[in-house]
Amino acid sequence: MAFVNTAKHRRLVEHLFSVSVEENRAGVRVGSFSYESESFPAYWGTEVLEGAIEVKNQVVGAGRFLNKAVLLH
Repeated sequence: MAFVNTAKHRRLVEHLFSVSVEENRAGVRVGSFSYESESFPAYWGTEVLEGAIEVKNQVVGAGRFLNKAVLLH
């Protein structure tokens, strides 16, 4: 939620193409940011996408559970 609320204001979350010799990877990196007194670390773009897919899957699972509960009553 914090990422979405901050990222929708494009200039508040920095994102750049990065190369990390230590991590042996390159790609888009989303910068660290703060939201409502809570700090969030920088993430690679793939990590952000994996998190978004995880949230989507949880929402789908909750919807399926609710659909089954409605059909049973």
